[in-house]
Amino acid sequence: MSSSAGLRRRERLLAAAPELIQSPLSASSRPESPTHKHNKRRSKAKMREPCQPHTTGTFPALAATLAPELLNHILNFLVRVGSERDLLSPARVNRAWFHAAVRLLWRKPPLRPDTWQDFLYVLRRGGNVSDTAVSPIRRRVLRSVPCPIVYGSFVRTLHLSDIADNVTDRMLISIAEACPSLRVLNVERCQRATAHGIGRIVVRCLSLEQMDLTGIRTLNDEALREMFPELRPNVKNISLTLSPEVTGPGLVRALSALPNVERIWIQHCDMLRDDTIAGLLKSCPQLTDLSLLDCRQCTNATIEYIAHNIGTRLTQLTIGLSEHIRDPSIYTLATHCRNLTGLTLALLRHITDASLISISKYLPNLVELGIFSSPNVTNTGVSRIATSCRRLERLCLYDCQGLTAEALVPVHLCLDRLDYLNIEHCRIHEATPEIRALWKRCKDFYAGKELMNALHIADLMYYSEGLFGLKSPIQLAFEIV
Repeated sequence: MSSSAGLRRRERLLAAAPELIQSPLSASSRPESPTHKHNKRRSKAKMREPCQPHTTGTFPALAATLAPELLNHILNFLVRVGSERDLLSPARVNRAWFHAAVRLLWRKPPLRPDTWQDFLYVLRRGGNVSDTAVSPIRRRVLRSVPCPIVYGSFVRTLHLSDIADNVTDRMLISIAEACPSLRVLNVERCQRATAHGIGRIVVRCLSLEQMDLTGIRTLNDEALREMFPELRPNVKNISLTLSPEVTGPGLVRALSALPNVERIWIQHCDMLRDDTIAGLLKSCPQLTDLSLLDCRQCTNATIEYIAHNIGTRLTQLTIGLSEHIRDPSIYTLATHCRNLTGLTLALLRHITDASLISISKYLPNLVELGIFSSPNVTNTGVSRIATSCRRLERLCLYDCQGLTAEALVPVHLCLDRLDYLNIEHCRIHEATPEIRALWKRCKDFYAGKELMNALHIADLMYYSEGLFGLKSPIQLAFEIV
């Protein structure tokens, strides 16, 4: 071979691999023995980080460069159209996606009796170890176990009603220490919880906005004072079940610590009188949603005081179980509370069709209406409601013994938006075409057992006649056999 041919061959090789002359021979390009390769694989397996961002490929490179705001928007949309379980796959993309998915997964953790102890363990393990309330031994243990993510700081909503039998004050104190950003707390029916544990959450979780304490019957004046020792302006929604030991002044004193509360739901408030209601409304100037159940001492003066003082800003109102409320007070309520979208009158046995006529005349924008156990309400009042309140979406006529099937004819014809209908314990047993149409149209339809059986039989008859030309479902059964 001539020298010129060898030179040209060398130039072609160098042009094909220019990196060989631009950098020295790297360790990865050297020949390795089988033993060295095996050790290298073992060391890489030990040092590999599963959440390390990928830098090759189209999607991994794009995922690693997404802005945090855009990433949060994408994952929020994924949860909205699906569920939190859909975040498990994005959490495996890289570190940024993992942290964004964890924030959403822990925002409202699903709690069950079999996972409750694991949840508490993770909260305690990832708690703030610099807190002075933590014992030195526990602080030393926590520092010895690496836990870079404080999961409790992501928790915003806790519903403990499904694990009510497992909730104690000690566990509530652990939640108060580990979840400083908690906003919604539901401890409904948690009988083992007391004011001490709930009060610790109220004191430490300064962002708390909503509290559901229904079913806890240990709430007396001292407990209310312990739960709200000072002002809590962030609380907007509170639900209570009061014990017989609660007094009217004690309740007013506790609610005065919530100056910005907008919704109050109170059960077993038979200690409330007209003067107590006046003090309660004065201490809560932002109130727009009020529910007073079992208010046996409330009279017409109570309803008139509510109408005259907060009627213009009231949007939801529930009054239940009083023998002293009559039609004139409901008329005053309807004429002054023009912004009401939801109204429930439960166990007011002395109201008649006159109250429903007043509601239909002055509250045409109602979306929800509930009439419970009012024997003096008849078809006339329901017909006026149906023809005037065309925006109704939820209608409850539970245990109104004066109604018949004719009352639902205007309901079917006029209320196109109706999505919920409850006619349980009414004297309606015939499956008329209007009732059958309402049964088909409403997502939530509740009626007595006899009417539901009649509706199913009528539906089978329509099906057999329209499809097979048969007049009886029994005949259909014989033909199929």
